[in-house]
Amino acid sequence: ETLAGGFIEIAVANMANALKNYYEIYILTSAYDLGETIPYNGVEQNQWHDQDGVLVKYMNEKALTASSVRGNILEISPDILYLNSLFSRLFTITPLMVANRKGIKVVLAPRGMLGQGALEIKRTKKGIFLFLAKLSGFYRKVLWHASTIQEEEEIKSVFGSRARVFIAQNIPITQTKKLE
Repeated sequence: ETLAGGFIEIAVANMANALKNYYEIYILTSAYDLGETIPYNGVEQNQWHDQDGVLVKYMNEKALTASSVRGNILEISPDILYLNSLFSRLFTITPLMVANRKGIKVVLAPRGMLGQGALEIKRTKKGIFLFLAKLSGFYRKVLWHASTIQEEEEIKSVFGSRARVFIAQNIPITQTKKLE
């Protein structure tokens, strides 16, 4: 998922570029930057297109539905889903539901959403959601991607010491270019 462009978009692009020679990479994302109503300029919408060896689909407002996200995942039939958010209904919860039903492995990068400051925003709603998610085992099979030791500690403080977490710093652009 592209979240507000910037750092997270760069981190995902660098990871995709570093891995594209070894794996088929698909990126399913919104055609809009966070909070915007006008789609990205010059991108094809609602169809897979090759973007320098990575298949990307920018979904417009009509295609941004749980059913469409589910359909795209089933169409691709991935071995692994890499989710780049924690609370997104379309880009985390729906894909995780599909993955749990279909036995697809999931790597989830919470991107700071389990930090104390982030959890204070909409505290009650997030607290109830996390309580129910833990109770149901919704995130039980997830392999967590933390960018720092602090983020690993945040994940384990919410999901327990048995949460499977690996720490991998974001891939810098210079490293990505060396791999091509």
